[in-house]
Amino acid sequence: MSCESPHPAPPQIIGIDVRVVGQNRRGFEIYIRELVSALAHSDSHNRYRLYAPHPIPEFENLAPHVESVHLPSPIHSLDWTNRILPKQVKKDRVDVIHFPASSIWFRNPSRVVVTVHDLSFFRLRDERLTSPLIDLYHRLQFAWIAKAHRVIVVSEKTRSDLIERNPSLADRIRVIPCGLRQGFVAPPTPEISATLQKHEISSPYALFVGGIDRRKNLHTLFKAWRDLEHIPLIVAGPTGSTPGARSQSPEELLEPHPGLSSRVRFLGYVEDRELPALYAGARIFVLPSLYEGFGMPVVESLSCGTAVACSNAGSLPQVAGPGALFFDPLDPSDMARTVTKLWNDPETRGQLVAQGQQHIEQFTWNEAARRTLEVYSEIPIEGGIA
Repeated sequence: MSCESPHPAPPQIIGIDVRVVGQNRRGFEIYIRELVSALAHSDSHNRYRLYAPHPIPEFENLAPHVESVHLPSPIHSLDWTNRILPKQVKKDRVDVIHFPASSIWFRNPSRVVVTVHDLSFFRLRDERLTSPLIDLYHRLQFAWIAKAHRVIVVSEKTRSDLIERNPSLADRIRVIPCGLRQGFVAPPTPEISATLQKHEISSPYALFVGGIDRRKNLHTLFKAWRDLEHIPLIVAGPTGSTPGARSQSPEELLEPHPGLSSRVRFLGYVEDRELPALYAGARIFVLPSLYEGFGMPVVESLSCGTAVACSNAGSLPQVAGPGALFFDPLDPSDMARTVTKLWNDPETRGQLVAQGQQHIEQFTWNEAARRTLEVYSEIPIEGGIA
């Protein structure tokens, strides 16, 4: 699908801050990689400048109208954002600058587009690392977001959270959901078997995919799992700390539940190319999060043909739609009942997958790129950012 219209407006020079790519910021990285790739391949009318303080090889030679601009500086430096980057943006006569990971830019916000993925810092303060300096950063960040020309959010939940904190944002927010990455479909049976054999996984099993910071709520899931003696659980995802989040190690999570050590396995980080086989090989997928701005694993699981039991918090009801059974993430008993029902009911699983796969057809990166380009076009060309 092309993003170009029959009567295109004059071409814009669009700058995108891509600094978090390659910095182990997984959700942000996926969003930026997929959106940039979709824009590059569907919009040849405009020109793009991708700015980062370090080289990003995958963005080199992406397309003739896309240039990767390396501006050396410490990765988390406000100096890079507010001195080095603005200087280059002005030199490049950029018309629109997009911050897809909510950085702080103290310059003129009138030509700025910012993507806000969630408000977990404000919603889940007890689950986040806090200090006076971190609090100040997030207050400044939100004040800056409130001045941006346009704010993109990935779900209706994030939109409502933003408007609750600042009603004046309502007219400037655009909801553009994430898309499903290519390759997230059920692979052939031999590939599934090979992946399970590699990781020494026996079927059937339930699957969780994600980090282990506290907002993922594994501590409550494990309380529920004490009553699920017949269901093995595979936890796939990085076991290190997430920037800004309170995390527990696998050992700390299992310590209050010694009986689970034989039924819960932590695989650690799993390559993206192996995830579809893990999803497809599972009987059910479980996501107990206290808050999600989007919830991509739900979409990936449904696309791979595996039914979902998930939290009713945050954006998950919107994203999962009719493809999941929902539970209260604060109630281990409700969680256990829901998981048990889905585990034991193949007819329900089949219905949820069929309904869910139809529902998630709306989540494509081409559509996200098309709608993001519409947001860029809402900013009139005035000769570049001063």
